[in-house]
Amino acid sequence: MEVRTLTLDTWADFAEGQEVGVFHTPEVLRAIETHVAGELRLYGAFKGEHLVGLIPLFIRSNKLYSTVTSPPPGSGIPWLGPVLMPNSPKRSTRERVNRRFISSVTEHLDLDAHRTLVHIVTSPSYEDPRPFGWNELTVIPRFTYRIPLANRTLDDVMSDFSSSTRSEARRVEAVPMRTTVEGVSGAKLVYDQLCDRYQQHGETFPMTWSLMRGLIEALQHRSQVYIARDLSGNFISGIIVLYDHSTAYYWQGGVATDIDGVSVTTLLHRQILDDLINRDTYGSVDSYDLVGANIDSISKYKANFGGQLFTYYTIESSGWPMSVAKRVYSLTK
Repeated sequence: MEVRTLTLDTWADFAEGQEVGVFHTPEVLRAIETHVAGELRLYGAFKGEHLVGLIPLFIRSNKLYSTVTSPPPGSGIPWLGPVLMPNSPKRSTRERVNRRFISSVTEHLDLDAHRTLVHIVTSPSYEDPRPFGWNELTVIPRFTYRIPLANRTLDDVMSDFSSSTRSEARRVEAVPMRTTVEGVSGAKLVYDQLCDRYQQHGETFPMTWSLMRGLIEALQHRSQVYIARDLSGNFISGIIVLYDHSTAYYWQGGVATDIDGVSVTTLLHRQILDDLINRDTYGSVDSYDLVGANIDSISKYKANFGGQLFTYYTIESSGWPMSVAKRVYSLTK
């Protein structure tokens, strides 16, 4: 197996043919490269001339160590990591390709070296992280919920909601608010609200406005900004949704706000699901990913929507240098 460095244009050609997830698209990678510190390196694994794997990595180096991340901190991207494209559906073939791919990348970049600190978050479509562990990296399972939509009505989907969430969703007509789909101006309202909420907790929202705007502008019709306003037109809350060929992603927003005892976020999710199911624009999208269920309070809320639990993985170097590096990296992004 040969690992080659790719340009973004070459990556785009391969990614289009394989229908990779939205976060692996060249538009997203180009926006991250523009707005987040670090050198973007794109690698493809080839068996002869046949592409069998892709992985985008962001490299930063100083006198003490190098960091290899995918996605980089501060990008607002929940996962990246490897994409497998074996030319056979057989389990043995997939495992062999995965094992050789990860071993080749590890050797090419010295990912197991003491002076190389690794932090990779794989996507839910990447099923087998064991080769990372076999190459002396730590594998940590993480979780998200995906709501299946194929051949289902909105009532079908809502029947899986918890009784309290279903009751809230059915009160949509009684709540004095309206939902609109807006563009960059709406996203700025969502961004400012997120910044305010983080500031209330003594923290800084880790994503810049320039990157959020850049991602939305780059993705065009593959991003939608759902905004909730009161009947006077005042902003209440919002959710930014990103799309690929099969999945919609609850990407940013959803700051908790109630009206008459009803969660505005729940009503926004209801509208998003309604559009995904009933609008022809999203005909190929068959699931809605709630993007992350790793904090107890957040998981309790998201579980109310009856999604299926999916696993993804954090891959990282072991030991105290990695703990220190993660703190320093987050302060110097």
